[in-house]
Amino acid sequence: MIDKQKILIVDDDNNIAELVSLYLTKECFDTKIANDGEEALSTFASYQPNLILLDLMLPGIDGNEVCRRIRKTSDVPIIMLSAKGEVFDKVLGLELGADDYVIKPFDSKELVARVKAVLRRFQPSQGLSENINSTNPNKQIEPNHTGNSFPLTEKDVLSNDKKENTFSEKTAEQTIQTGYTRPTDPMFPRQDAAQYDDLIIDLSNYSVIYYGKPVEMPPKELELFYFLASHPNQVFTREQLLDHIWGYEYIGDTRTVDVHIKRLREKIKKHANWSIATVWGIGYKFESKK
Repeated sequence: MIDKQKILIVDDDNNIAELVSLYLTKECFDTKIANDGEEALSTFASYQPNLILLDLMLPGIDGNEVCRRIRKTSDVPIIMLSAKGEVFDKVLGLELGADDYVIKPFDSKELVARVKAVLRRFQPSQGLSENINSTNPNKQIEPNHTGNSFPLTEKDVLSNDKKENTFSEKTAEQTIQTGYTRPTDPMFPRQDAAQYDDLIIDLSNYSVIYYGKPVEMPPKELELFYFLASHPNQVFTREQLLDHIWGYEYIGDTRTVDVHIKRLREKIKKHANWSIATVWGIGYKFESKK
């Protein structure tokens, strides 16, 4: 039986990390998740992955420093993930030792394809490995001048340009989008805060106050919570929530919303006067009794 290749996913947004893990698991990869730089380094030592997906914006030790430290002892393939699309950031990441650089928001199928491509080049087929190893057995395939580990077609370039130029681009495939940019959506009320008993969701500074204490949430989780709370007792399908929060019409797996709702319920328990309710067979609503 062939052992599964192991992918270490490093991202401080656990919702995004779990979604990436879901798609990689479907492609028969084994995955582990780390949510900060220190955890990434310790997990790398114990897990010994075949490839690392490394987000740059990490609490504590950032992604660049994680990459630098790993490169001192290992040549494991690293694909950097970042919302920073400037040439300087790409060049810096690649010079630190990354094998590819993927800009957020990214298409899940494209990310999986890049993972497979980098692994193919790092572990070439037997027929090619002898020629490569004859000169330098530890030599890695260098990324091309675009920062990609495999040639891009004109269609790919145009597609990536569109994704880099807008965070609300609607695509026919799933797009995982992160960052603090508020979606442009006519259904969002003009006010930036939703307030209920023991709860304030403030979109102007991306904060949630629950029973007088702040609750940390990733941007998309907070935006989903705010959207539901600003439309009390209104039922939304998963597809509608994906369209309004992520800014694209989603086709296929709707578990993106389910994962975020699950995380919200873990942090925000049911209140006597309000709750995030499941409407079976349809979707979700913020149920308010006042």
